[in-house]
Amino acid sequence: MNRDFADGITAPARSWLAWNASPPPMSSDRPPRIFIDGYNLALEQGTGVATYARNLSFCLRDLGAEVGVLYGTKTSTVSMNSLLREIAFFDPRVGKPPKIVQAAGALRRAFSSAFGEIATQVPITGRVVRDTYKSRMPHFDHMWNVQNLFDAQRLHFKIYRTRMNVFFRQAPQIMHWT
Repeated sequence: MNRDFADGITAPARSWLAWNASPPPMSSDRPPRIFIDGYNLALEQGTGVATYARNLSFCLRDLGAEVGVLYGTKTSTVSMNSLLREIAFFDPRVGKPPKIVQAAGALRRAFSSAFGEIATQVPITGRVVRDTYKSRMPHFDHMWNVQNLFDAQRLHFKIYRTRMNVFFRQAPQIMHWT
């Protein structure tokens, strides 16, 4: 069963993404699993929405929630090597393929997005110096990425006129879109 992320939870500007299954039920013995989209958090120049999302992440932590952030950075974080995934997330210049390879990848994604995108967890190993980003980072227990997520969903919607699925290893109970 597909469930709209914006199912009364927020009034999002980007409610065209959907998750792959009903979220797990909330229980009192486990903290709620709440994810925030990182679209505005990833912008070079911060916005009021980015400040709101960052503060929300810290408030959710203070309330005891398990907090995840879903980004859509330009670089791919798909790799078997956890250090390379972390480096690729924090350094957008890493692994930029030639334009022909980028075009072929965009074409492949346009057709494969009908089946959804798989979010890749970004490991935080402590081996990548991220002090540059410290003031812009939200609180998170998990960080996830789908390469060019927000561009991919716009293209998906143009082609299929439906919301694009995003798959996680374990779906959040609440997904907050700003």
